[in-house]
Amino acid sequence: MVHTTLPLIYLALPVLLILFIVDVVRNKRGLRERILQVGFSVYLLALLDVTLGEIWLPPWTDSYHQVQLVPLYFLVDIYQTYEIGMFYFINAIKLSFYNLLLFVPFGMFLYLLFKLRNGLIATLVLFLASLFIEISQLVLSSTGLSMSRIFDVDDLILNTAGGVLGYYVTKWIDQLIKRR
Repeated sequence: MVHTTLPLIYLALPVLLILFIVDVVRNKRGLRERILQVGFSVYLLALLDVTLGEIWLPPWTDSYHQVQLVPLYFLVDIYQTYEIGMFYFINAIKLSFYNLLLFVPFGMFLYLLFKLRNGLIATLVLFLASLFIEISQLVLSSTGLSMSRIFDVDDLILNTAGGVLGYYVTKWIDQLIKRR
């Protein structure tokens, strides 16, 4: 049987294009907001592509899924890979670092584009966005529609922490600029 893959970016792009055209016609945003809107759209497409990948049609019948619910297990993983060898150790550190960096722009966009000024609500939005991605990975993997992924509570922690970092760094820079 021949399997075809369909990148999710192709599914999301028409929807985002329509929303952008509607916004331009209504002319409710200035140039700064439009640039941020396009930047967020590109970021969102890249985020979905990196985290969810491609849709497999027809679905794979031999796909599997895993769930990792132990908080901060990535620290154990880093320690264990150190004992195995430097290559695995560095990869474990990179993976954790990339999960942290993945949501930094999301936090920045929450502050700049969506003008969210409540840090607690921003943290909740970031957590829910990360949870949506993890659940989507689990569902798509379970149904065979995507390659096997792991639902990992550490991804929730690192993604949310990265988003909070991006949010507060952006807020701090904005306050510095306004003081001058």
